[in-house]
Amino acid sequence: MYAKRKQQGKTSQVRTTTNNNQQTTSTTSTPIRSLFPLLPNTAVVTCAATSSTGPFVMGVMDTRSPKCNAPTVTGDPNVAPTNWIPPMYHNEAGLSPTGQNADEWTLNNFGAQLFGLAMDDDTPPNIYVLPTIIYVNAHSAPQEVWKINGSTGVRTVFATLVAPNDTSKNLGLAQICYHRVFQMFYVSSFADGLIYRIDKNGNVLNTFDPFDVYK
Repeated sequence: MYAKRKQQGKTSQVRTTTNNNQQTTSTTSTPIRSLFPLLPNTAVVTCAATSSTGPFVMGVMDTRSPKCNAPTVTGDPNVAPTNWIPPMYHNEAGLSPTGQNADEWTLNNFGAQLFGLAMDDDTPPNIYVLPTIIYVNAHSAPQEVWKINGSTGVRTVFATLVAPNDTSKNLGLAQICYHRVFQMFYVSSFADGLIYRIDKNGNVLNTFDPFDVYK
């Protein structure tokens, strides 16, 4: 499972669905161990790095314990599960497979805030994130899809949608979705409003203009 979040205060929230369709809300805390290679039943999140929330732009929550369908404090099945504080992992140098500060998931290392998020169906799955300008004080972000290796946590450029020397297009990307059947990605861009179809090797196959019907 994975989830998306916006981090606006000292704590952040992510919702996970329980077996009986109830929801529980969790807040983050200090990591206790590495979660890479990426483990099943953990939650991948993106967030805004600010002076009040810290330097990280993405993380992995260890939501395996307690389970999402854990008994409630009251024992009443009609009462939603109580809050718990799962550890949050940011590929910290002291915990990451590479042990390098340059591989930590910080705003300084990425060079942009993150929002869009998807995972493929590899074992372990790789993570794909998009730079964004939707947060306050974020004025520029490249037209790049970034891939986080599911075994090492290392980031590489997966696809470039607009030539990197065209700084006028540095408005960031919107959302990303992975199609498991056809094994391709769909990425929307703030720069031109197009939806890009990308294969699993990072090649842009074609684009679709969702507003073409109004032209």
